[in-house]
Amino acid sequence: MRRIGLAVSLAMATLLGACFVQHPSLIGAPEKVAAGEWSGAWVADPQRDGDEPGFFHVADVDPATGAFTVEDADADGNGLGEKMDMRLRRVGEQLFLDVRNNPENPWMLFVVEEATQERIVLAWKPATAPFEAAIARGDFKAKLTKNAQGDVDEIAFAEMNAAEAERLAKTWRELFVAERIVLNRMASAD
Repeated sequence: MRRIGLAVSLAMATLLGACFVQHPSLIGAPEKVAAGEWSGAWVADPQRDGDEPGFFHVADVDPATGAFTVEDADADGNGLGEKMDMRLRRVGEQLFLDVRNNPENPWMLFVVEEATQERIVLAWKPATAPFEAAIARGDFKAKLTKNAQGDVDEIAFAEMNAAEAERLAKTWRELFVAERIVLNRMASAD
């Protein structure tokens, strides 16, 4: 599995052997937020006992269109380099984050389960059997590949149309495992 570069949500998930729902175009419509609402330093709760927390920094690009960059950070929340595109998107009542490390790569999808000024909770890991069944029924036109343990290795959409995005927004709780990435805003040093 390729190294993606974001310490908390992406590289941490990669180290856990996770996969992502990948798609070539942004899902849904841009979600407008106030300047500074998502920007700043964030820390991710460890995923397993004994793991270290992950740190990253989010910067506003155009919050009126839900556009940000995100990068690895040190324990003080200072950005460390490789910035990735991050877009806050809406489909019906559901918020999503689309993230990618360069324009040639597909977007990686995160479901925003909770978002406040101080805490963000993301679903990110698809469940094998429900997604496999949904694809077999024709609910989604995507390719699901499994790893040696039988878990999802990758779900790749050639395109995600509006009907598929709406279906995902309504049924995501059935399609993703219960494991979550929990992000907490770091206190500013000011």
